Amino acid sequence: MTRGGPPDDRLAALIGEHPSKLRDYHLGGEAVDPASLAGPIHPGEMFAFEVMKHGYGVARPLFRGISKVFFRGWNGMTFDESGDHGTNVFFKRDFLAFACRLGEGFFDGKPSLLIMYDEVPNRWPTDGVHDEIRRVSDNLLLGCTIRGGGPTIWFGIQAPRC
Repeated sequence: MTRGGPPDDRLAALIGEHPSKLRDYHLGGEAVDPASLAGPIHPGEMFAFEVMKHGYGVARPLFRGISKVFFRGWNGMTFDESGDHGTNVFFKRDFLAFACRLGEGFFDGKPSLLIMYDEVPNRWPTDGVHDEIRRVSDNLLLGCTIRGGGPTIWFGIQAPRC
């Protein structure tokens, strides 16, 4: 397990976690080679909106409820064999394509897996949007969507064991 990862790394356990805690886990994580993720879908969950850090006591139960309804459609991510492209899967269909590569992280400049949405054609507005993903435990990748120059959504996907 990566040092500083969550004590319970099950996806469901982190839904509604405080964004500052998720950021700490992310900062303690390690870059993951996208080619190691090739294969079937990696199930995912949305954990928190960055704005939840304000009013967290009310926001956590509200987000946990919303995530059971609104985010049920996001099934996770798939990565191709080459390790340089993939898709988000919504309602069991490929929806948001992405290019991916290792690069500098937004928060600390350390290596992260960058998921770049504006480098491939998409039906959804993706200008200036990317995800940053790091391995925070043996079977959890923690990601953050960066949009408009800052973090917006925290999410996780199950990963193959190291």
